[in-house]
Amino acid sequence: MTELGYKVVSIEQYGEEIVSLSSKEVTFLAQKEHESWYKDMVNLGWKYGRRKSLKKHVNPNLLEWDKLNNKVKRLNIRTLEHLPVLCNGVGLKIIKDK
Repeated sequence: MTELGYKVVSIEQYGEEIVSLSSKEVTFLAQKEHESWYKDMVNLGWKYGRRKSLKKHVNPNLLEWDKLNNKVKRLNIRTLEHLPVLCNGVGLKIIKDK
């Protein structure tokens, strides 16, 4: 969020709430979130494989963002399109970071 000039704060904190993000911002956040997930999974010993296996720690989505298929990218993007609402549901909001 900070890379976009935003921060997530308590809903009670002063600052005008951002109620939606542009498509470019959402795509950027989806890519960053995937990169973070990818690094975490690799650090936990997971590997890429065509078939998901919890037992073998294999996941077909353990690829760099540019190599993901569009269906998986869209799922990530769709989730983050609702980020302002999701934040609000747990007592948080997105505001511009000065």
